[in-house]
Amino acid sequence: MADKKYEPLNTKQELFCQNYRLNNNATAAARAAGYSSGSAHTQGSRLMAREEIQDRIAELEQDMETSINVVEESLGASVQVTDGSRYRRT
Repeated sequence: MADKKYEPLNTKQELFCQNYRLNNNATAAARAAGYSSGSAHTQGSRLMAREEIQDRIAELEQDMETSINVVEESLGASVQVTDGSRYRRT
């Protein structure tokens, strides 16, 4: 990923990537990024076909995994998750 050269993503593309990372739904991510409801399905599909979009989403996923690992390490053996259950490191 890091060795590939792409033009920087525009604001809508970056918002699409961030929203896709949150909900894994290209149509919803396109709508949230500001694409019209009528074209969100097509735009989401078109964006997901682009290598630079896929690479940015993978980068965001890696960043999130790294952040979670840092939080786990700083909190110790267990952390409270949003659904109220308990996660324990094995």
